[in-house]
Amino acid sequence: MVFKKRVNKRKLFLFMVFRICLWVLVLLPLFGTSQTFKVPTVYAGVEMVHDALDFSTGRMDNVFYFRTDGSFTETLYEEKWKSIKDGSYKLTGKHVILEYVEDREKDTLFLDADGKTGKYRCCGLSLGWATMVKMKSVKEIPAGFYSYETASSLSATTDFAQTRVFSNDDIYFLADKRFTRDKKSMVALTSANTVLTATGDDSLTGSYTVTEGALTLMYDDGEIEKGSFFLDSRLMDGSKEKAYLMAFKGDVFVYLPTAN
Repeated sequence: MVFKKRVNKRKLFLFMVFRICLWVLVLLPLFGTSQTFKVPTVYAGVEMVHDALDFSTGRMDNVFYFRTDGSFTETLYEEKWKSIKDGSYKLTGKHVILEYVEDREKDTLFLDADGKTGKYRCCGLSLGWATMVKMKSVKEIPAGFYSYETASSLSATTDFAQTRVFSNDDIYFLADKRFTRDKKSMVALTSANTVLTATGDDSLTGSYTVTEGALTLMYDDGEIEKGSFFLDSRLMDGSKEKAYLMAFKGDVFVYLPTAN
């Protein structure tokens, strides 16, 4: 008499599950893991680009807002930037792969080990890698001079000569929630640390409010300007750097704490 061995279906099922999990653990390192940031994350930086039409060079301000749902926007100059989706991204190790909605090649943001900085270049027009810095939304702005013009020298590194080039594109924030974009006022403020008030053209001077991710400038002539706003995470973490970044409405500024 021949006895057939009964197969325990439950044990067989568990064995198959174990084999599958084992193969996943073996193969996973070969392909890497893709995920998203656990909290909304912003990176900003400036790169120098070449204009193929007139052979001139210029700057490109890159500010990326990565959401936890896997979408991102680089259109932070728009008032409704929070609802704009320019594409999706995948976080694989220290690489952020950007896939755009429009017909455009994928981009990659290469993050450094600590994730506070990284490298990025766009579209093959770049003259060098842009140093990207992790940003934070804040409720307070350290008083001082934030230069838009100086940011043009940030294409490759934040370790540059601390020169001040004043223009009405810059912003000087004061401790009393006041600001000025008046060139003469900024020159006076940066040359005398004891000056606590800003005077000048009403269309360039006023008060401000800042909330998480947004800055509102209220000019003394009644005009109101508002937009996305983020500060260098290294500044907020107390790191001692020669320069820090600020991003306002998709534009990148440089804050030189030792030059104020």
